[in-house]
Amino acid sequence: DVFATVALPDLRLSCGRWYYEVTIVEEPVFPQLGWAREGFSPDGQIGVGDDAASYAIDGDRCKLWHGGHHSDFGEPWEPGDVVGFLLDLVNLEMNFSV
Repeated sequence: DVFATVALPDLRLSCGRWYYEVTIVEEPVFPQLGWAREGFSPDGQIGVGDDAASYAIDGDRCKLWHGGHHSDFGEPWEPGDVVGFLLDLVNLEMNFSV
């Protein structure tokens, strides 16, 4: 299997608070969505959360991912859910919401 990755490599966040949302439009299949920092290098098998430079939430398997390791988190996403991603560089926190 090949996993698609969308990134903004020229966007560098160094201060402040940043937020984005994704609306789930169809039944998700292994969606890993989140944040990556400099050094993230995706390819067909490595996506966000699969290496030490990225962090992700997976709404199909209900996992948080970082460095290729995961922990249980949340409930399965369904079509119509809006998933929020907050990166707070002031307090050094990352939050996800559904």
